[in-house]
Amino acid sequence: EVIEEVNKVRLPFNLNSLSQKVAIETLQKKKGMSSSIRSIISERKRLFKKMQKIGGIDPDPSDANFILFKVDNSDNIYKGLLKKQVLIRDMSGTIKNCLRVTVGTPAENSSFLKALKQLLIL
Repeated sequence: EVIEEVNKVRLPFNLNSLSQKVAIETLQKKKGMSSSIRSIISERKRLFKKMQKIGGIDPDPSDANFILFKVDNSDNIYKGLLKKQVLIRDMSGTIKNCLRVTVGTPAENSSFLKALKQLLIL
């Protein structure tokens, strides 16, 4: 069945058997990828809602696996998070006072939120 589907979209010239096998395995892994995608979407929604409740930051809605947010004095927040071993991306070179956090596991995101709140209180 899978081979029939591959044959429908196959190029006019033949692919070698290794390429065909890799394509079939990739298609079969699609179920696992769908589960991962659902998990990331769910965690992104949770993270965004929690970030909206934190005073002093302005998160932007996202359809990606990261959330961009504005914060006063992004340099201090960025450096403070680094000291707490929380890695995020400093986007202030492109967008003034903006940082970007990648959606991680629930535990990673909770650590980020805790560290961010601590820094904003200072």
